[in-house]
Amino acid sequence: MKRLIAAAALLCAVMCFSACSAENPLPTELKIAVLSDNSEKIYAQNVEYAKRTAEKTGLPYTVVECGTDYEIMELLGTGGADFAVPTVQRTNQIGSDYLVTVPYMTVNMCVVYSGSSFKYNKADFDSANTAVSADFSELTNENKGEYPLMSKNDAVNALKSGQINAYFCTAETAAEISENGEYKANVLYDAETQNYVFAVKKGRNSLKALLDEAIYKLN
Repeated sequence: MKRLIAAAALLCAVMCFSACSAENPLPTELKIAVLSDNSEKIYAQNVEYAKRTAEKTGLPYTVVECGTDYEIMELLGTGGADFAVPTVQRTNQIGSDYLVTVPYMTVNMCVVYSGSSFKYNKADFDSANTAVSADFSELTNENKGEYPLMSKNDAVNALKSGQINAYFCTAETAAEISENGEYKANVLYDAETQNYVFAVKKGRNSLKALLDEAIYKLN
């Protein structure tokens, strides 16, 4: 009897997967929507992850460049792209509107600060003149704009002029800023980490599963 029940359950699962695949067939070629401006180092790295993920699926792929993040998501929604590389600002909002893959990269937060004007104390950040990189823009959202967004170069200039005395960013950016010894850097191990994911149109569960499997193969 138990064997019959197990066989019936397996048959049901196969039928459900087949129905899902029939309603949302996998593409014969993947189209990846990305920003045409890849000047930000972290975003360019994300695009490379998208290409490597596509390669791991075994399907051919093309990259579709868009001018804005809004165009990326619109293209995804209309079926003009199969999955997208959203900017970090948008990544924190897409969960309710699109499917998201498992994270392909997780980044720890660091803080860079001036040793002469700012004594490192995480509890003081709310009152400090602090900026944040786009990689951790959720801080700006959570604090209602309390921390302005700044690029690495703008942050360095702001640190020099005294406009800010601390800057949240990735470990890679922190290392670049602090390499000459003028500024100090600390990894905030107890802070939130940033997960990087790809976006897929809702309902395309088979495609999401294929991308998830490919991402696991990357690691």
